[in-house]
Amino acid sequence: MLAATEHTDRVTAADIDATADFNLAHRVHSLYKRLVNQKMLSEVELSLSQGSALLFLMQSPEVSCQELAQLLGCGTSRISRLMHELEKRRLVESWRSPTDRRVVQFALTPEGAALACRVPSVLREAERQMLSVLTRRERRRLLELLGRIIVDVDCFCGIGEQTQVD
Repeated sequence: MLAATEHTDRVTAADIDATADFNLAHRVHSLYKRLVNQKMLSEVELSLSQGSALLFLMQSPEVSCQELAQLLGCGTSRISRLMHELEKRRLVESWRSPTDRRVVQFALTPEGAALACRVPSVLREAERQMLSVLTRRERRRLLELLGRIIVDVDCFCGIGEQTQVD
């Protein structure tokens, strides 16, 4: 992240500030993911990724592996492994598309739907715990600022929810 300026080999104060900002944002993100994962595992015996997949399937009754990978921002190989784990637990079912045998579709089982219904309360509790050090006014302001960042970055880069990380 530390980059030399165009005209010199020295690292500038601006480079250091940008790195510190990135590290802070990354640390908050990592801590939040760790907290959510712990809560998800202890309360519903799912990882954050598994819970997210169940939530997306709850919103869309049938989703392909490719669609789910785009929604979750990861590769199809990761989704295949994730869905295989959920299928072994009988939380999802899969089948080949009748129109294109290369496409694998997923849907929730009744057990998966029941578990997916519990995920939002776990996420709300993790958010409440993470933000508990802030006053109500500070929380509202933080969420407002984060919303502005998301809109701005999405408009500027056109990436939004389509960002893929694997």
